[in-house]
Amino acid sequence: MTSDKLSIAVFGASGRMGTSVIELLKSEYAGRARLEAAIDSHSGNLDDLAKVTTVIDFSLPDGTSALVDWMEQSKNPLPNLLCGTTGLTDEHYSRLRKLAKTTLVLHTNNFSTGVAALSAILRYASPMLKSLAYDARMIETHHIHKLDAPSGTAKTLAQALDPLGPDRIDIESVREGEVVGKHEVVFTSAADQISIGHNATDRTLFARGAIDAALWLDQLDESSGIYTMETYFQARFRS
Repeated sequence: MTSDKLSIAVFGASGRMGTSVIELLKSEYAGRARLEAAIDSHSGNLDDLAKVTTVIDFSLPDGTSALVDWMEQSKNPLPNLLCGTTGLTDEHYSRLRKLAKTTLVLHTNNFSTGVAALSAILRYASPMLKSLAYDARMIETHHIHKLDAPSGTAKTLAQALDPLGPDRIDIESVREGEVVGKHEVVFTSAADQISIGHNATDRTLFARGAIDAALWLDQLDESSGIYTMETYFQARFRS
């Protein structure tokens, strides 16, 4: 679906990320997208989603379940869904894949293109460093309000490090202060260390990434399918 100005609903509107997305839609992206609906557990109506092109979901797992419930039961053409909710279960992922048979779905644990670039670097470097007898471990640090540990981003990076056994990666989770998000991967040999990481200092980084990804998804010729931040990164920056 395409339009001159993308019509967006923000689900989880009162949360940190939802608030950030709304602020950007009203300022930096006002010429390309408009906020059509702001919905969370306290305000808004899910039926407002019937009039939008795209839903950006930054809620909690229960909220995502309720959103998918509505989309599965809707008799109207479905909006595209960009889901940045972390802490989802296998059942959530299964339902998102099923939903992607009828609309466009992009799910990611982190909308930062910097993290997407880091994932690409790790996929390239990890096999080489493993062959040189380096062991990988990770330290991820977030604010004290974050509920899931390890973070969804840490799990994504672990998948890049060891696609066949991400659970083998040792991840240390730290929760302190108001840290936006920091992920450091340390490769250790018997004689030295190599470190690479990503440190987010402003959460608008993720909100901007979500809106950019929504604009990109809206331009695709397909009407259904499931995408990731890796797909988006490959298409926009590595083609």
